[in-house]
Amino acid sequence: MNITFNHKQFNNLFPFHILIDQNGRITGYGKTLAKLVNLPTGALFFDQFKIVRPEGDIHRFEHLLQHMDQLLVIEINPSKRIQLKGQFELLTDTKEIVFVGSP
Repeated sequence: MNITFNHKQFNNLFPFHILIDQNGRITGYGKTLAKLVNLPTGALFFDQFKIVRPEGDIHRFEHLLQHMDQLLVIEINPSKRIQLKGQFELLTDTKEIVFVGSP
């Protein structure tokens, strides 16, 4: 089964999503997340977010790939006391990763 959403539908369903390219750069994010924090498109994900759980050396795109299908907690840097809980999913058609989570 293949389910497809347009951008507006995806934003409505996952307002806190973060799209990350193979270079670890943020290429898009959800409309509700944009209201909470100013994320520059093109910024490195690891400059903007810290992975709180699981603890460990997760500082590159390849490390994120090792944590697919796991619940993670990320925190916005510098800490604004905003944490998001969710998981990363690989988009096979674009080789990007999408984080889908909630506060």
